[in-house]
Amino acid sequence: MEPTDTEKSDQLLLVVDGRRLKKLDVRPTFAQYLSTLWARRHFIATDARFRAFRTTRDYRLWKFWVVAQPLLDALMYGLCFGLLLQTSRGIDNYIGFLLIGITFFNFMSKIVMSGAGLIRSSRNLLRAFDFPRAALVWSVSIRYLYDALPALLVSVTASIVMQLDNLPGISLLAVLPITVLMFFFATGLMLFVVRITAFVPDAKAILEILNKAWFFATGIFYSIDRFATHPTVHAVMSANPGHIYIDALRTAVLDGQAPDLKQWGLMLAWAIGALLAGMLFFWRAEEKYARVA
Repeated sequence: MEPTDTEKSDQLLLVVDGRRLKKLDVRPTFAQYLSTLWARRHFIATDARFRAFRTTRDYRLWKFWVVAQPLLDALMYGLCFGLLLQTSRGIDNYIGFLLIGITFFNFMSKIVMSGAGLIRSSRNLLRAFDFPRAALVWSVSIRYLYDALPALLVSVTASIVMQLDNLPGISLLAVLPITVLMFFFATGLMLFVVRITAFVPDAKAILEILNKAWFFATGIFYSIDRFATHPTVHAVMSANPGHIYIDALRTAVLDGQAPDLKQWGLMLAWAIGALLAGMLFFWRAEEKYARVA
């Protein structure tokens, strides 16, 4: 049946200019991606600050545990390894040595492993909103930075208290930039973990094993110089970025000496290299994250 003249007059012709339309889930250039991510920086920082300390706040005495946790960890490892296995021999301030190693390694490790399964646990958010997916990663890593700050401060303070006759002096100022470099390094590794576990969930089990191996190979509760006697083994363990950062911190806090230019160069190279490689690796799968099943 042909429409009447009245019906024809009620019909509107809608013309859509498709030149300005763009496809969803299309990967931008890397420069555009970084620019968009930078534009979201205030949201990222606010979201991280709002979510900080959420885990410990589930405890009735959460403020106590924020301070006590690193001390109890050091006590446990000190008894198991320092006292029973005598790994404390040759280390003047073993408690400080242990505190700095445990708290700062946990700081890096928690950031890295927090990326495991992050995409899959955020599928609804990724499908509902269009934003650079790396913003989610940065929000979580900054949140863990906030979470770690009290423990890091306690470990450095307690380490100094244990050697009041040998205060660090101006070298203590090196702790802040070293911590920042550790944060960027850990976030770079986290970006790798996020993408890998997004598409291969079972990789999380392997990564947890590797994380434990990293812990024991970093020299947290023993001196590499004492136990890694073979030159090749010593060289490999000394090149471990986790050891490089923690050794620089121990040098600044316990020995009262700022890291030398070689240490600064290695720490900067690891931080920039890991972060840049991680961002590139993560960005290359940007358009696929919303389709993760």
